[in-house]
Amino acid sequence: MKRKIIITIVIVITIPVLFLAFYKPGRVILPEAFGFTRIEKGLYLDEPTRAEEARLLQEKALQDIEKEFGRFKREPKIIFCSTQESFEKFGFNKSAARLLGPFGIIISPRGWKIYYLKHELIHYWQVENLGMINIYSYPQWLREGMAYSLSGDPRKTLDEPWETYREKFNKWYEKIDKENLLIEIKSIKK
Repeated sequence: MKRKIIITIVIVITIPVLFLAFYKPGRVILPEAFGFTRIEKGLYLDEPTRAEEARLLQEKALQDIEKEFGRFKREPKIIFCSTQESFEKFGFNKSAARLLGPFGIIISPRGWKIYYLKHELIHYWQVENLGMINIYSYPQWLREGMAYSLSGDPRKTLDEPWETYREKFNKWYEKIDKENLLIEIKSIKK
């Protein structure tokens, strides 16, 4: 009996440690263990001296997105990386920012711009309202086009296929009842 308890304890401790060690995106769950400082609820940084800059970006982006879509059910965790090395701790290297489902958003050093954060917050809203798995049953033009368009991304032309997605979303968005955006979105499936 004692042996079973010890084995169970070892497994319960080992599995999360291995998960965080080998599945780098999983580190969003416990960023403090990987050199990030919790500045306040939902805000983490690798370089606390940039806290005010990050706080202002977070505040403005949340304000803009919540004005457009309503309050989030759960405040998103946002992790700002000042260095590429910090960003790569999560297993990413080329993106400006990444959403990790309902667990959080990682911002790379080049992603410290309002439109990148708003883009990921739109994806966060999509996951909250459509489901982490179910979101993939919607067309990519809707998922990505919505994020590029409604984030206020200032780039006149995006690389393909992103530009086509944004254009298709904009044409669809012009025709819908924006007061019932979620209902309109749910009427679309792949």
